[in-house]
Amino acid sequence: MNRAHRQRDVISISLLLLAITIVMYLGEGRWAAAPALRYLYLIPIAHAAMGFGVMGSMAVAILADLLFAPLVATSLTKYGLVGAPTIEIIVTLVLMPVLAYFAGSGWGRLSRQRELYQFLSRMGDLFGRSLPRDQLLGEILQQGGTLIDAQAGEIILLEQGQARIAASWGFEAQATAAYQTSLAAYILKRNEPWSATSLENNSDFQRVGFGQRIDAALAVPLRLEGKPIGLLAFYNRLGGFSKQEQATVEAMGSKVEVVLENFRQIEERSERARLQREFDLAAEVQQRFLPQQLPAISGYEIAGFTQPAREVGGDFFNVIDLSDDRWYLGVGDVSGKGVVGAFFMAIAMSVIDLYLHDSPPSNQLSLANRLNPLFYRRMAQQKINTGLAYAMLDAKSGQLQLGNAGLISPLHMRKDGQCEYLDLTGFPLGAVANAQYHEAALELQAGESLIFVSDGVVEAANSQRELFGLNRLRNLISMLSQRPAAQLVNEIMSAANHWSDGQYQDDMTVVVLRRN
Repeated sequence: MNRAHRQRDVISISLLLLAITIVMYLGEGRWAAAPALRYLYLIPIAHAAMGFGVMGSMAVAILADLLFAPLVATSLTKYGLVGAPTIEIIVTLVLMPVLAYFAGSGWGRLSRQRELYQFLSRMGDLFGRSLPRDQLLGEILQQGGTLIDAQAGEIILLEQGQARIAASWGFEAQATAAYQTSLAAYILKRNEPWSATSLENNSDFQRVGFGQRIDAALAVPLRLEGKPIGLLAFYNRLGGFSKQEQATVEAMGSKVEVVLENFRQIEERSERARLQREFDLAAEVQQRFLPQQLPAISGYEIAGFTQPAREVGGDFFNVIDLSDDRWYLGVGDVSGKGVVGAFFMAIAMSVIDLYLHDSPPSNQLSLANRLNPLFYRRMAQQKINTGLAYAMLDAKSGQLQLGNAGLISPLHMRKDGQCEYLDLTGFPLGAVANAQYHEAALELQAGESLIFVSDGVVEAANSQRELFGLNRLRNLISMLSQRPAAQLVNEIMSAANHWSDGQYQDDMTVVVLRRN
């Protein structure tokens, strides 16, 4: 009830008391029904009970007793203490406050329940509107403050360890104090409802914002999944805050918790949808840049496959014709994930492709030494680097120039099934400005194979977090030494997938070059 309503009720109750008193005294001794007029005081008492609860009805009852108390003296003089009229007046004097108490208590409970029901019903209507979270909290705060006759209020949320005023009503909240000294910290440390009066003398209290003076406060913690995440606070109610207001504010707090939980779920769904869109975009970019069909190299088999992880990485591979039966084969892995990884994967493949087509071959510097400055300029500032294992093939002679910059070293499988990792190491491209790389020479004989894998293959982990590993990969390839290139790729991918039960966290890429 607002002040205007209170003032109108006080005036109407006062006028009723005055009118009833005048009529009662005019009829005393003149009308036979005059004694019954005293019970007309029950009308303003009921009015006060509806408007002000038990305290209001009791105050009006006592005032009514005082107004017709002079009749007691008259009755004592005329009829004596045990006279029927005297006893009737005394009973009426006692009965008025008793009836006022029960009327005020009962109507107060009904009134609070009705107002709370109406408030909760309005909250339901608010939930159906598409309002931003803080605006919806502000609406709840304003209507809740009006319900309990508070003059101001705040909803304070803890975000990343700091108290933030999410909604404010009744005064302007201009700043946020440190979490350790705020009202939010004090209430949430207690983790129970809190109320106080004479706050200027209360050393436990320090308001989060700045504004008008606060004489009384009531605050309840807000929780999600049992953990405190903020508080609902109201300030400056005439007469302070009672247990009744506390129960009402706790009911409001449960509604605020529902709002916060709903928005949390909406944000989670939105974030999942955003990540899925990012995943789809990254996967599309990755697939578009990977070769859709590998070229045929006379006298050789070549096969390759990339399997994107749930969180798309930056794996790539390519086979490029350099003319004169010279070929480039490479497998790479960009350090970024998602759209970032896919974006820099596209940059890496483009840089390599353009460089190989536009730059003359060099016998003095390895390919990795020539590529590293190009990658460093484009990726170092974003803290992105690219692992790359590659081979430059002369298809006529079978001669290979092999290099490795931060990836799993290629495996050389001989005709007899012996399989070994080549001794090639180096920093990822773009990681170190002046990194130096060396290459190894190898002649691929008929029946021999060269296998490139990304780190996602050897790092595939089972349910016991045991990695597929370098040795297991090498032993698997040794057992499959006579398989065609395409079948060997499939067998390696299948083994890694089976080992991790399909729960791999990084892209897996395998490329096999086999000389017939």
